[in-house]
Amino acid sequence: MSAPPAKAVILAAGLGTRMLPLTRTIPKPLLPLWGVPMLEHALRIVRAWGVRDVLINCHHRAPDIVKFAQSAPVPGLRLTLSYEPEILGTGGVLHRASWFLDSRPFWMLNADVAMSLDPAAFRRARVGGNTIAALWMIPDRGPRTVEMEGDRVRAFRSPSPGAPGSVTFSGLHLVSPEILGYLPEGFSTIIGAYEAAMSEGRWVRGVTAPDAYWADIGTPDQFLAAHREIAARHAAGKPGGDLLVPSRRVPVPPGAVVDNSVLLPGASAGASARLRDAIVAPGT
Repeated sequence: MSAPPAKAVILAAGLGTRMLPLTRTIPKPLLPLWGVPMLEHALRIVRAWGVRDVLINCHHRAPDIVKFAQSAPVPGLRLTLSYEPEILGTGGVLHRASWFLDSRPFWMLNADVAMSLDPAAFRRARVGGNTIAALWMIPDRGPRTVEMEGDRVRAFRSPSPGAPGSVTFSGLHLVSPEILGYLPEGFSTIIGAYEAAMSEGRWVRGVTAPDAYWADIGTPDQFLAAHREIAARHAAGKPGGDLLVPSRRVPVPPGAVVDNSVLLPGASAGASARLRDAIVAPGT
């Protein structure tokens, strides 16, 4: 890869049903991780990787995503929003946004994960030619449904999830725009497109990053766990600790006890508050 990708697609259109009731009033990509919306974390990551143009798809509570984008949260990025009246899926978003892409590989990532890694490993994957995409794989977390053969994906839907050698797809892709040739109109998944390409002999490579951090944030328990892990990594100076921005933390008043809990921006706790295993919504 001669030059870093200049474009990225960030997926932010999910309903967030596993995070109810919080997502009734806050779209999941805007839930803050240590005071910073998860979508802002994603934008900061791709900006640091050299991206200048980002397309964000949206559906659930789209006006909130629009307002966030209008605030220009990360200087140096040009943001484009793609509103989906009906959710198009991880493949449909690309089919609809084909005008946004050019002839170079682009990043695609989820807005609802916590991650920290050096993208240098993707340079060795050499996306282009017969390799249609490189995907960041996690060997020791998640459902581990992907089967590998060396650095090449053999199957995305293993009949034996969690078997030795299986890995989890993190949701971070570096994709050739040639993937558009495998996407139908309307709803589709990017995994279906990869499988179609693989059936024609194209390669999808798996990339691992040993000094990195990844966590899926789909449920309240995962949300709390990510906060705990990031705090521990921040204290130890490990990857992932950079996701804790001290100036953005919601302050806890003297005397209050907050154990494995998160106060979202706009929430407050009195000096006698005792919080354990709780997520406190804004305005509470």
